[in-house]
Amino acid sequence: MQTIAFWNRKGGTGKTVTAGNTAAELAPYGRVLLVDCDSQADLSGWLNTEPGDYELADVLAAEVKLSRAVRTIREGLDLLATFALGGTLQTFAETKLYSAPFAFADLRDQAQAAGYDWLLLDLAPNHSLLERHALAISDKVVLVSQPEQFSRDGIELAESVIADVKANMRGRCAIVAMVANRVNRSYAEHDAVLSVLSGLGYPLYIIGQSTGISGAIAEYQFAREYFAGNPWVPEYRRLAEGLIRGEHTQTRSA
Repeated sequence: MQTIAFWNRKGGTGKTVTAGNTAAELAPYGRVLLVDCDSQADLSGWLNTEPGDYELADVLAAEVKLSRAVRTIREGLDLLATFALGGTLQTFAETKLYSAPFAFADLRDQAQAAGYDWLLLDLAPNHSLLERHALAISDKVVLVSQPEQFSRDGIELAESVIADVKANMRGRCAIVAMVANRVNRSYAEHDAVLSVLSGLGYPLYIIGQSTGISGAIAEYQFAREYFAGNPWVPEYRRLAEGLIRGEHTQTRSA
């Protein structure tokens, strides 16, 4: 089983949309567990149209087994949600996670025992203990950015946090790919930032501006379902196929 985190230290880069659509492209090839690790619960609000009784925090706190908390949302694709209203993930992270250092490792082990091929973690734009524990159990990290300078700064912060996790938490995570969202090549600024991102040494995937992607979220669908002819769906598929084949092995040291 591969554990893959989608992250950037900066918010608003489209990492949730990237994680969800990549999961949809992986599902035809094996079993996927998509986990909402953000207390804002955007991923859950998008895909968890019929909320259950349990959330991620319940599993991390060992109050319920993973099998009781997951919900199948598509064939081959399960979701472990976080509750936006009444959820306890933030409280758990702030008050209990420090004394439960193996909570995320136990989650990973349960997912592997359940037969999942991929465990995808949608992380919050933060570098708290919660994100660090999630990164520590991840094999790979996909950084999600936008073609603007503040996102570039977020990448530098992310690289620093990952280096710290590897050094001090025995993490094995490696940045293996970067996604640039909402790209418009007619903007000179976008082209300039893309040139910088391309020079960082990570495989770069470019998702252009598209009402088909935002429209899919409004309809609680993946991009491939909402409009199969969306020109950016193949880029999500290319990212998924690269992860499947393990092509993302040449990475820049974080």
